[in-house]
Amino acid sequence: MSTLTATEQIIAAQKNAYDVLLSIANSSLNSLEKINTLNLSTARSALARQFEGISSRLATQDSSKAFTQQNALAQAQFAQAIAYGRALYDISAEAQEAFVDLLESRQAELSQEISTLLDGYAKSSNNNDLAIAAVKSAISAANSALQNANKAARQVAGITGAGVSATVEAIGAANQNQGTSRKKAA
Repeated sequence: MSTLTATEQIIAAQKNAYDVLLSIANSSLNSLEKINTLNLSTARSALARQFEGISSRLATQDSSKAFTQQNALAQAQFAQAIAYGRALYDISAEAQEAFVDLLESRQAELSQEISTLLDGYAKSSNNNDLAIAAVKSAISAANSALQNANKAARQVAGITGAGVSATVEAIGAANQNQGTSRKKAA
């Protein structure tokens, strides 16, 4: 195994930091692109639905039929808003997952680099075995704590996702039931 000079180690660390920042920037831009695409498609769909609704109401002579059409349009808009919120949540969750994966992989690489440096230091110096073992133990404990925190965060994210899904489904069902009740009353 070749020993890197301090300058080479600094340059390698800077390159790694640059690579991490570039990955974060790319991931952020990908998420932003997905959000913009979602916004544009949602706006187009809403605009088309509005013009379609206006055209059909203008063509209707019967006021009760116009009211029914208005209710149908409102329900469609509500369903679209729910779908938009869900898609936005999915994009956000996906971006968060990408960031966590990137940081976890970088943390594992950093731990390995520190361990390698400590091993090199241990070989080049005498009587520091206890100090090196203590540092390695601290790093191992920190890694374990980070893994446990990440597992807990992923569980919370999963529970939150399930809660969002259940809420969206409940709101959609309530909206459909309200529309059905109005139709029966008319």
